[in-house]
Amino acid sequence: MDLVNSTQNSTWNNDANMSSYSAIDGDLSTYTHTAIGDDPPIWWTAEFDGVYLVTRATFYTRYNYPNQMRFAEIQIGSSNETLSPTNNVCGTLGEELTSLTSYSFECDVVGQYVVVVNYEDLYVIIAELELEGYLLNSY
Repeated sequence: MDLVNSTQNSTWNNDANMSSYSAIDGDLSTYTHTAIGDDPPIWWTAEFDGVYLVTRATFYTRYNYPNQMRFAEIQIGSSNETLSPTNNVCGTLGEELTSLTSYSFECDVVGQYVVVVNYEDLYVIIAELELEGYLLNSY
């Protein structure tokens, strides 16, 4: 599954090394990081190269700051908007995250967009987001 056209609502210190693309570059040593002080919801989104049935989402956090992503949701759907009624939740990170750096969720949702949203006054920090599933319709 190829993800393209990623974006996020802000970038930490406008640092290009923490841009939205870092979450889908295949490199766990890079990460995307939103800026402090943004009003919730804080979000990151990307578009698939077609419409997919997503069966599994694996989310990698920055190893030394896992709790910055507590309560974050992974949504899949037909919109890149954070509060879209057409998106379905694939997984939600818990209140107290451990030092684990990856979290996997089984899901069965269809869409062309993935949205990671945090409704708390926290960051979105993603080292990598890996999705598994099946292509239903290509562009």
